[in-house]
Formats: sequence, C-alpha cells, structure tokens
Amino acid sequence: MIKIYIVSLKKDNARRTNLSNQLKKLNIPFEIIDAVEGNLLDALIIDNYNKKAIYRYKRLVGPNEIGCSLSHQKVYLDIIKNKIEWAIILEDDVNVKVDFLTLIKNKIYQFDKDNLYILGGQNGLLSKKMQQTSFFNKIELNKTFFLEKAIKSEKYIFRTCCYMINNNVAKKLVEKFNNEFFIADDWLTLKKDKIIKHIFISDMIDHPTDLSDSSIELERQGRQKKKIKLISFFKTIYCYLRNFYKLGM
Repeated sequence: MIKIYIVSLKKDNARRTNLSNQLKKLNIPFEIIDAVEGNLLDALIIDNYNKKAIYRYKRLVGPNEIGCSLSHQKVYLDIIKNKIEWAIILEDDVNVKVDFLTLIKNKIYQFDKDNLYILGGQNGLLSKKMQQTSFFNKIELNKTFFLEKAIKSEKYIFRTCCYMINNNVAKKLVEKFNNEFFIADDWLTLKKDKIIKHIFISDMIDHPTDLSDSSIELERQGRQKKKIKLISFFKTIYCYLRNFYKLGM
C-alpha cells in the first residue's frame, strides 16, 4: 500500500488547489495534512527547540524550519497510526512531471524499507552539481526516469518537497525527533545516525526555481546574507588593521 500526502499551510489555498488538480488529472489519490505555521508558534516553543538545535547546528533555527519539521512529524505519526506501508510526501509547491505513483508501484518490490527515496525537487539548488549518484546502483522506473543511489554526497541533498519512506523509517524518525531536534531535510545527519540506510534520487517532480514565495528559503537566504555581511565586516577590519600597521612601520 502506498499513500500520498500533501503537506500544505491552510493559508496557501492556491498552491494546495494547484497540486490537488495535478494529482487528480493523473488519478492519484491523496490526503492533505495541514502544515504547522512556524511564525505562529509560541516563542517558548521556538526557544525550547533551539535549546536542542544549538548543539547540532551551532546556530538558532528559524521558526519556519521548526514549523516544517513539525509538519513532517505530523505525517510520520499518521503513517504509524494508520499502519501505512509506504508513503509519498509532497509539499504543495511542487510540479509533477509524470504519473510517479504508477511507475513506483510497478517496481515497488525493488525498494528497500530502510532507504529514503527523493523523487525530485533538487532543481534550482546550488548544491545540485555536487550531487553524485551511482551509474550501476539504481532502479529503472521506465526508459526516462530512474532512482539512483547517492554516493557520498548526502550533505548536498536538501528539501522535503517530494520523497517516499517506509513505515519502518517513519517510526525511527519519530523516535529520534522525540529525543533530539533535527531539521526536516537534514538528510546527512539522518544517514549518519542510521535512521536511513541509503538515499536514492530521481527527477520526476520539480520544485520552483523562483523561491520568493518560500518562507523557509527566504529565511535561509536571509541567514546566509547576514553571514556574508559578517564575513565582509571582519575582512574590512582586517584590511584596515593590516594597512594601519604597515603605515606605522
């Protein structure tokens, strides 16, 4: 059994409707899970998660990243509660290129219950060119689409917009989250901690390259800009001091 979940904020009705219509055209059944809006979380909740996150990430985690993590935990709990064998989780801003459900169903016997299967969504990432996959270890879904095993490049794989997991992995994700906080798309950590065995990647589903409508991406970009400004500031101070001491000599 494979169940499709759409993770969507209630306020994003247009995006929710768009993806729903895409799946309906392909006769793919789905269930919508209302996402957790990070900006509406109580400050105390955010602080509590950041107390856990600071040791791992050496920074404060944004409210939208926390909301995303809690949203996907809601899905995992539903998978466990309803004893769903396999689940495909989609976020509401993706674009579906093919009837992925039929392709996966036809080859489901080749899927390992301990693996993570990312169905796409890597387009637009600067890290995409760093992702390395195996030419030999892959699942051929048809002549066009494959799921290829990632080779020592898990740290370059991001996003939770479209992936498939087994009930077995869902249980491990919930257990880990109950003990320690992790960002939903921290696939590298989850692989290192043996929550998932291997990661396979495909490109059956696209993620928008225009990220102006993504609260998480904007949050991350803002953090990156602050980091760049800070580095630039220290470089300026360094150059000033270097020139000062040269003139003094």
